[in-house]
Amino acid sequence: MAGTGPFLLPVAAALAEAGARVLVAEAAPARSAPRAVPNLLRHPHKLREAAGYGLVLARHRVPMLAGWAVVGCEGDGRVERALLARSGPNWERLPGPGRTVPADAVCVSYGFVPRLELALQLGAPVLNHPDQLAVGVVTDATMGTPVRGLFVAGELAGVAGAEVAELEGELAGHSAASYLGLVDNRGPAEKQRLLRRLRHSRAFTARLLALYPLRDGWSSGLEPSTVFCRCEQVPWEAVEAAIARGATTAREVRSVTRCGMGYCQGRTCGPALQMAISSLASRPLNEVGDLHNRPVAVPVFLGRVASS
Repeated sequence: MAGTGPFLLPVAAALAEAGARVLVAEAAPARSAPRAVPNLLRHPHKLREAAGYGLVLARHRVPMLAGWAVVGCEGDGRVERALLARSGPNWERLPGPGRTVPADAVCVSYGFVPRLELALQLGAPVLNHPDQLAVGVVTDATMGTPVRGLFVAGELAGVAGAEVAELEGELAGHSAASYLGLVDNRGPAEKQRLLRRLRHSRAFTARLLALYPLRDGWSSGLEPSTVFCRCEQVPWEAVEAAIARGATTAREVRSVTRCGMGYCQGRTCGPALQMAISSLASRPLNEVGDLHNRPVAVPVFLGRVASS
């Protein structure tokens, strides 16, 4: 398991419990973990959850490497070895000997990217931030968007975990019902209690994300031949060359390199492309554009999927 953030822990713990031999490589430096403790103390149930994962990992003797990142994989037709290198404070690849570990599978997670296509097709605006990827669409206190009658919850409002999504869904459901003229029998105290729980849970997520941000130096571990867009087999050197020649938006790089034109339509490589352009072209993330806008979505019956 490699990447950054607390999501590595439950996945590693589940794999270890299932009998897998696991190694966890966290790109963030070791000091990030102790800094998370004050945040956990404000949320006792989260502290218990984290402690549970820690006990599982300790019981299975899972190695935990802080400040290390996967920079390559080797094997004949399938992964057999993972190549690890030390990361600096900005995730730059540090000189010196790395580590090669045997591996049957390499699982990498650097956070979550919400799928905003449907909300965007309905006209909802995206929350823009100069140094963050699109985290969700604009919402008000009722989970309503600037589009009349459109209420959202979960990842459309920003990926924040199941607890936040459930609370947002409850709030959005009541708001949508009120919009349709249905009577809300909840009292003021119950409404305020829901809002307090939601603020409390969101605060935990915000603090946690601040401890494990994506750093600009991530691209220093890429080789020229590293496949950047898997669908179209676009190498990193092609993306670098396009930006060096003056392409400064995601759509310009896509037009030159075909990065993001494959089967997934940029769902996999799109966020990484935005970050690469921002870093190499020295532009804020909210100015390089994205690949969220896709052809109009149409409903598909599950029966048709099952029979295909």
